[in-house]
Amino acid sequence: MSYTLKNVRELSLTTPTFDVPTVQEIAQHCQDSDAHVKLVFEEEGKMSERMWVLVISYDPKTEVGLGTLDNDPYNLESIKCGETVEFRGHHVCGLC
Repeated sequence: MSYTLKNVRELSLTTPTFDVPTVQEIAQHCQDSDAHVKLVFEEEGKMSERMWVLVISYDPKTEVGLGTLDNDPYNLESIKCGETVEFRGHHVCGLC
């Protein structure tokens, strides 16, 4: 079993209360050396989990990022804290 990442940008179009960072906010934020992004992880048959990922790299032109999971999942079994996560800008639902 593996996880998928939710496209939160698409979700925000149909759910007005679901606010996500802009492309520009994500690009600027990911320049920081200790930047974290919040992503929504999903596994079939389980509740989704919002978890923080420490950004290793992010290309603002392609909106492709790489990071390491900085949370211990509560109920997901396919990923663990410290594992590498590849994400896109449309997966980012929060900045820290």
